[in-house]
This record gives sequence, structure tokens and C-alpha cells, in this order.
Amino acid sequence: MIPRTQSARSPYKASGTVLDASRRARVPAPQKILKLTDALQPVPRTRVYAKMRMADARHPTLDRQASFLNDQPMNLNDSKPYWELAPINIAGVERTGELLAQGRTEDARCHFISSARAVFTRRWPTTRKDRIRRLGEAIDTVRFPDLVPIAQALRRNEPDAPSRFLGYLRARPDPDMSRHILLPEAPPKQAQPVDPSTLLSFALWKAWRATGDPDLKHWMDRRIADILDPMVPASWHETSHTWIKLVFSALHHGGLNDTTLCELVCFGLDYAEFVNDFAHHIEPPQTSIGGNWIFFWALSGLTAATAFPEFRRSPALVHSMLARFDDELSKQVMPDGSMIEGVPGYHNCCLNLFGEFLTICREHGLTVPPGAHHAIRRLAATAVKWIKPDGRTPMFGDSQDDIFRNVARPIGPHVDLPEVRWALTGGKEGHPPAYTSAALDCIGYYALRNGWTPDACCLVFDGGRMGQAHFHEDKLSFELNAFGRPFIVDPGIHSYSNHWLREWLTVSQAHNLILLDGVGQCRWRQDRDLWYSPMPVGNPCDLGAEWDVVEAGFDGPYERDIGPVIQRRRIVFHKGDLPFWWITDRIEGEGSFDVAELFHFAHDIEQIEVIPGGVRTRIPGGPDLAVICLPAHPRTPPVPAQPEIRLFRGERNPTRGWVSPERNAECPAWEVHFGGMASLPLRRDFILLPWRHELPNDLQVRLDLDGQRPLFVLTCGDNRFQLEIPKHLKTIGT
Repeated sequence: MIPRTQSARSPYKASGTVLDASRRARVPAPQKILKLTDALQPVPRTRVYAKMRMADARHPTLDRQASFLNDQPMNLNDSKPYWELAPINIAGVERTGELLAQGRTEDARCHFISSARAVFTRRWPTTRKDRIRRLGEAIDTVRFPDLVPIAQALRRNEPDAPSRFLGYLRARPDPDMSRHILLPEAPPKQAQPVDPSTLLSFALWKAWRATGDPDLKHWMDRRIADILDPMVPASWHETSHTWIKLVFSALHHGGLNDTTLCELVCFGLDYAEFVNDFAHHIEPPQTSIGGNWIFFWALSGLTAATAFPEFRRSPALVHSMLARFDDELSKQVMPDGSMIEGVPGYHNCCLNLFGEFLTICREHGLTVPPGAHHAIRRLAATAVKWIKPDGRTPMFGDSQDDIFRNVARPIGPHVDLPEVRWALTGGKEGHPPAYTSAALDCIGYYALRNGWTPDACCLVFDGGRMGQAHFHEDKLSFELNAFGRPFIVDPGIHSYSNHWLREWLTVSQAHNLILLDGVGQCRWRQDRDLWYSPMPVGNPCDLGAEWDVVEAGFDGPYERDIGPVIQRRRIVFHKGDLPFWWITDRIEGEGSFDVAELFHFAHDIEQIEVIPGGVRTRIPGGPDLAVICLPAHPRTPPVPAQPEIRLFRGERNPTRGWVSPERNAECPAWEVHFGGMASLPLRRDFILLPWRHELPNDLQVRLDLDGQRPLFVLTCGDNRFQLEIPKHLKTIGT
């Protein structure tokens, strides 16, 4: 068993950390890293340098960071917080500690160095200074001989050199940057005033130039100073879209002094050089740190190189950025069209980014590598497969409840697939897919649906691997929409802060899963190499014209040691005139546990009623949903007792019954547990029955699997339905 660092319920919370606004950006305290370096000695300096490919190891900041890894004397009370640049992230610290606790010292040492290299490479390029002089050195006076006087003035740091260079940029006819020149705009009025400290530099510039608010100017100046400060790592959120709009909007509408604006131009060139260097490491970063941010890096580099062809390095950097996109797309897009992060929301985020990438290529006459274009088409086609009937994206992992067409619209002009056009235009162009249900075999997501209309019935099931980033402990969870509304939901993400709801929303207890004595999943303890693969997950799956069935399992690790326990969940969907889902949960192992199946309902469902064997919604006029646990009929005694039904809503101690349907929202919502003590192995069967209108009070469901003809029998008011279940659905998987 891997020892726990703190709370199994909060895998991202580790002792000895310093928190900023983002959970992902937590920085380990220096004492914690120094303790690890004590345990990991010796870590040879030459090995660290080779791993990191430190081209400028004599730089004092870099040298201090390298000394950090080698446990050289270091003054933690130094006036500059060098330790905040410690080249290792929180996941690296935690995993290194776990490997040490297992006695795997060499593995721990290698993981520590690998994690350090991965984070370190994002920071050192921002340490470069003398940007005005280097701007003059960067200009290609051979291809642009008219710029010789300006380049010389910049190299000599003449007082009027920045204004002369900016005057040239304003007057040049090509390239056309007009779409990046935006007017100042006051922020929209909101019930809750926006905290300016949370805004990016360009948003602050727009708001300040429109309102003249000195507080906005203060935060804009501070944000830009951070971008240009060598001690502050540059966030990719401030590059690409934000950086190019800030530079050209301020160039034409004022608001920044000439020197600052020239330094921002040079920052873009530095960033492009950084991405280029990152792409040519002797030992490229492991795929486990791949993600959307690498694409944003490459887009930032391409944006800078195409916006300023006057730089000597621009042609080579353009070629490098195109190759970088081609390379990363080949690694990060799986055969089923899913992305390495395995998160639908970030999948859409990348489609938005790739729309900008393809637009830049079209504007500047660049040839997109065929493999890259094919991968982007696969990404777009896959995003349509899991869209819910309301046009929104499943909220697996760190996905928000985004409307697909609003996020992915920039990809539309570049992908000629009719189903993608249909999804992006709300049905005005193209046509819906020819299929209904879909399986994504590499990530392990499944959409079981009976149509593409807004009132279709659709269940999206997470039966796959953990993605490489932005994950939750939510394998075997699902979302269910029927007859025009959501019923069973993923509770969302809330934010990326250390807010109490954010911490809870990432763990199993917040999802539609199985808990054993309250213990949920903890896949983050696995080696990252196990999280994602281009190979199919191998889940049994059969998608047909009338019936769909899929099964997946979870065999650990759990939040704490509960023994070798395997959970299997099979979902059968009947698509016909009487749509319903039949869910079978089987828990294999030994011992007795309080076994609870959890169902989280949408926050706008006000009333949940307990009925014989289950619960139902009560929505005036409908539609409604019933969740019924069927009586157990084991082949051998004893007969398990029917589970107790427990309802929670908006509770804080412990946290239960909450969802976050949009960013920073805290909404009480019904959480239903079917729980009770039971001996393993255990099987429970559930029927999830949606009803287009208000569900009648007289509701009885029976599933007869022991006869020659397996039957589903439903009595609902005055109506009685009897449906024969295909025999192969009785025997597949569980």
C-alpha cells in the first residue's frame, strides 16, 4: 500500500505547499524539496544539467535552481524568492515521496530529475533582459534593408529608437494584422463585480482605456510587469491570443509607452525561441506532461513569427512551429480522435486553438502538414460523438458545461465534415451523424443515444483511462439527458482555486460511482505511464439498432487499502419507443462493506420522492426520471438485502449534495445513495426510466432473467409494457 500524504479525499492537497490562485500552479515549499534532495543524494550536477539541457547554466538564477537540485548551500531568506522557481511541481514531489517510501530510490531519483526538467524548461527563457538592444539585433537588415537605421538605433538604445520602430509597424502594409486590432471596451455590468486581479493583460487594457479607472491601470501595469519580469514564469494564458491583441491594439490605440510595447514585441520573439528550443531537447519531455498548453506554446511561437517577418529568425521559427504542431498532434491525438488529456472540455479548447492555427496558416499562405490536418479533423469528428442533446459537452474531468458550438466555432471554416458543420451551426448547415451511439475505444468514453434531436435520450459513460491532465476520480461515472433536460449530472469543476467545493468536486464522492465504506477511487497514485495509451481499452461493447451494451471495470487503487476489490459496471440501453437504461454493478472481492451507489441530480430538479425500490423526480408536467434498484435474485443464498435509500442536498459536514453548473457556482442539488452493508461478491441492478410526461404514481418494474425468454416488464399507470431482452445482453461481460 502506498502511504498517504494527507487526505485521501483531497489528492491535490499536500502538506508543506504554498498556494496561489491555481491548484495546478502550487509550488512545493523549499523545506520539502530540500528534504527530498537529502534522501536522493547523490544527484550528480552533470546528470541534472544533461537532463535539463541548460544552455545558460552560468546565469545566477539558473545556477541557484541547479544548486537547489544538488542541495548546495542556499539562503532561503534571500530577498528574491528563488525557491518559488524551484524546478519541480507538486505532482513530482508527491510521486517522488511515494517512490521513496516504497524503497525505490533509483526510480525516485529519476522521477525527481524528470519532473524537474519538465517544469524547468517553461521558466528559464523569461530571464533574458536587454530587450531593446536585442530587438535591434533580431531585425533582418538583409531582407529588410530599409530598417537598417532603426535597427542601429535600437542596438545603441537611442531614446527615440522605440518610437521609430513602432512608427514603422503602424505604417507597414503587410502582414495584415487588422483582426487583432480591437477597440477599448468597458467590461459588461455583472451582479458580482469582476476582481481585476483575475483579468489578463489585454482585458485590463480594454477596460482601462474605455473607463479610465486607475485601479484597472494599476493591475494592467502590474500584469505586464509580471510578463516582462525574469523572476515570474510567463503563463501561456498571456501569450498567443492575449499577447498579439494587446500589442497591436495598444500600437494603434495607445495606452502603453513605447519602451514597454517594444519589450512586449521582443518577449514574443523570446517566447518563440523558447518553444523552438523546447522542441529540440536532447531528451524531449515525456508524453505524460503533454497537453493543450504545448499547443498554446506552439501557437504563441507561430503568432509571433508570422506577425513580425522582419526578424532574422522568423522564417526558421515558422517552419519550427509548423513542425511542432505536426509532432504534437501525432503524439496527442489518439486513433479514436480523442486527445491525450482525455477531458472533453479541453478537447474543445484545443479545437478553438486549432481554428486559430489554421486561420494563421491561411492568412500567411503556410502549408499545413497533411498529418496535422488529418488529426484536427479526427478531433472535430470525435467531439460531435459525445455531444449531449442540449448541445453541451460532457463534464468529465475538468470540463465545464460548455456549449460545443460556442467554444469550437473557430474550427468551422477549416473542417468540411457535414456532421461538424451541423453541430457548429445548431443544425442550420450540414446534417447530423448517420450513427446514433458511439464508442471511443482509446479513451473509453461511450455515448448511448437514440437520436440527435434536442429531446433525444442520451447517456454518456466514462469507462476508460485517466487522461494526462485535468482528471477527476470519476471512472464508471456517467451523465444522462432525456426528453429535453439533464437528469443525472457530473457536478462540474467550480474553479481552479483551493475552494472547498473545488476540492470535493474532483473526488469520487462527487460523481455517479460506487463507494465502499465511503472509500472512492484514487488513480492519481498510479504511474502516469498507465494513464493513457493509443491502444484500445478493450471494454466489451456492442452498439446496435435497438440495443446498446457496454461494460467497464475499476480495480484500484483506492483512497485507502480495502483489499483486492474489483468494480464492474455494465450499461444496457434500449433505444425503442420505451427508452430505458439497465445498469448492472458487480463488486468482486472478499469481506463486508457499506456499498453505496451514488446518483447526482441536476440542481434545478426541486423535488425527489422515494418510491418502492428507488426514487423518482417530480417535475410538474414532466419529463421525469425514475431510478429503481431491482430485487436481487442470486443463484445461491443468502439473498442480499435491498439497499437503503439516503437523500442529501446542500450539506457541508461532510460535503454532500452540491453541483457547480457553471464557473464559480455553488448550487445545492439532490444526491441519492443506494447503500447498505453487504458481503462480497455483490450484484445490484438498476433501471433508469425516463418519461416524456409527468410520471404516473403507479410504477412497477420487473426484470425476469431466469426464464427461457428474458423479459423486462413495466407497469405504469394503466399501461403495461413487456419487452423481450436479447439473450446476448444477458451474458456479455458481467
